[in-house]
Amino acid sequence: MTVTAAAGVTQRTLLKYLDSYHTDAAPDGYTLPAFSWFIDQTIAGAVATATHGSSFMYGSLSSQLKSLKLMDAEGNIRTITPTDAHLWKAATVSVGRLGIILEVTMMILKNAPIRRDKADISSNAFVDSMVQLQQQYVAARANNSLTSWAVWQVIKPWNEVQLFWFVPSNMLWKVTYTRLSPVADADAIKVLATDGASERSATPQGAYQQQAVKEAGTGIGIETNPRYWSDLYRVYMAMNVVPDTLPARESYVSISELENRMSSAWNSYDQYEVAIPLSKVPDCMKAVNEELYGPVRGGMASGCRHC
Repeated sequence: MTVTAAAGVTQRTLLKYLDSYHTDAAPDGYTLPAFSWFIDQTIAGAVATATHGSSFMYGSLSSQLKSLKLMDAEGNIRTITPTDAHLWKAATVSVGRLGIILEVTMMILKNAPIRRDKADISSNAFVDSMVQLQQQYVAARANNSLTSWAVWQVIKPWNEVQLFWFVPSNMLWKVTYTRLSPVADADAIKVLATDGASERSATPQGAYQQQAVKEAGTGIGIETNPRYWSDLYRVYMAMNVVPDTLPARESYVSISELENRMSSAWNSYDQYEVAIPLSKVPDCMKAVNEELYGPVRGGMASGCRHC
């Protein structure tokens, strides 16, 4: 199942559209298989920068891409698909270097029920779980005859897991998502965002008209008392991770438009992403844990808010 959307449509607008596109086969609508926490970037920008949620199975939005249309430097409009393997690999995460993306076709799923659970764990407990995962992963890799299957069985329990780390409190939320119905692509239906709404749906406001967004600036006091801001963040975030069974679009955590507007001035931060081989994760996390809570650095955690 796929959806085709213009490049400038935001991830939020696309998700709203899919959620409202009801059919007999999908009375609760459709959704992207995995999406990010911040969903107000354009869908083309999210694809081109490998924006991701928390799914090993479906990966980043680039991994959910089925085809894209772009205009190259000579003004030619080209449709790129996986049949051109070399160009496809370059184009799916091109960060704008190959041309201007005009349109994307994405994989979609039925908006099926997802059970969301939350557990409070310490950073030490998290490191211990990573040590266990490392040992299982190394053992699975050693079994050359069944490597792919064995590795998947090891990482499957972490397939759709999100971790929110409140560093000053030495507390993590481990949020897990469990699909309550099997995922199948056999009952395929191609949905075009340009088709407009179905009889039982309403086109979301702003679907074809982008709105200017003003810079948020910096909130008063944000550079002081990190423990206070960490605790405050934990309080207002709690409503997003309450254990429940909901359609996928509502179950997976993403910041709401109201939350985004209310907290943007107090949510300013630099974002860094580091890819670490699974075989090295425990060693890395042990070192981070020691830097944050160990005596050598005098407890760097006191200067952090959250991760």
